[in-house]
Amino acid sequence: MTPPHPPNGNRPLPGPPQNGWPPPGPQSPPSWQQQNWQQQPPPSAQQPRRTSKAPLIISVAAGAVLVLLLGLGMFAFRGGGGTEAAGEERGGERFLQLTPGGPAARYGATPAYDACATVPPAVLEQIGLKLALDRQLEHSYAKDDELPERAIEDSEMSGCDYLIDSTASPTDLVSLKVYQQPRSSETELELVAESPASQDVPVSTSTDRGFQVGYWQDPDQRGGWRATVARPDVAVDVLITLSDPEYGGRPVDQVVGELTTRIVDGLAAGPAALDISYTGRYADTPNPCDVLNGAALEASFPVQASNWVRDYYLPGELRMAEADGYRVDTGCTRTAAVDGDIFGPDPDSISADFMNWEDVEVGRKYVANKCDHPILGKPPVRTEVQIGDGTTCLTDLNGDWRLEFQSGRTTVTLGSSSASQDPQEVARMLEPAAREVIRNLG
Repeated sequence: MTPPHPPNGNRPLPGPPQNGWPPPGPQSPPSWQQQNWQQQPPPSAQQPRRTSKAPLIISVAAGAVLVLLLGLGMFAFRGGGGTEAAGEERGGERFLQLTPGGPAARYGATPAYDACATVPPAVLEQIGLKLALDRQLEHSYAKDDELPERAIEDSEMSGCDYLIDSTASPTDLVSLKVYQQPRSSETELELVAESPASQDVPVSTSTDRGFQVGYWQDPDQRGGWRATVARPDVAVDVLITLSDPEYGGRPVDQVVGELTTRIVDGLAAGPAALDISYTGRYADTPNPCDVLNGAALEASFPVQASNWVRDYYLPGELRMAEADGYRVDTGCTRTAAVDGDIFGPDPDSISADFMNWEDVEVGRKYVANKCDHPILGKPPVRTEVQIGDGTTCLTDLNGDWRLEFQSGRTTVTLGSSSASQDPQEVARMLEPAAREVIRNLG
């Protein structure tokens, strides 16, 4: 079994993404990479407790884009001009919709819980918690049925990190991690179930519809709370940071208590699929893991792709002020369906960051600028192959070359676990995956 992992249970303290992940089991606060165009401690305001040895390349790519924008001087962060969340100008609309329903994907023979389906945004809003529109939501789950021979034991069955709108802090969150066999071990389920009894602070405990429920304030985290909901076959570990004195007119302790009830509601309803879509002017934005499908990974690596994926979504839109352009951002990471080896190399993986622009020309300017300006003194490299509609190049931030291209209104940053330092070799290796991405974008 690989150690727990970026979009959960092992929650590293705030800091940059790492190539190795902490040991399994419920831990302290997450630190996810977020693409919110603000410099602040937790990436993704928080990267849930990572649960796989393989790096969440999406998060690294998001960080690379962030530094790139700083280097280009094209964008500035919210509060400083340039690129900003467009919410205030366009009414603060949430375009992202997450709706539970339909049969759940199976992990082996087991219908798999999806953490975001268990507690969708509409449920959070009912208890006074609104998603931050300019911070990405990260998600890990079984997207499609996983064959029994590929249903390996790893760590969480699903994770969901919601970044919460707050007047006091940019890092408020509700981060859920669902443990369920066969992906999770029996030991991990027991650790979650026993966590309330091991605390040295007051814990509120109850039994609700056969689930053991506990929640308590974290004395080491400002605004921090922890909660667990467990029965023998499924357990949910929840990390909460709520910095405002109240939400929706309710004090924080009431919000946390109500949240645990809603988690039980979702679990008691049984596993369900999650429909993920955008509305309004971004209604044609595709699911990022439909675009970066298993065939894309298999086109560039001699492996079988796992149907357990990580993805991220920006709930609102961002504005590129200088070009008067708007977009929503999504991303996906896929890995090979192999047992991880804590002492061996990471499984082969591929990731894509998608910027879905309202206007094609703004996207074209964006890629052209990335391909024309050095990042921290490292110039981009034009590829020997042409991919997509316009400029194609490779950019490098941390010694990991990434392919930049455009198809229609979508600009793509494609990266992988390849350790090659030769940009043209990386381009040739990623080209088959890139062409699969373009076909899927239509």
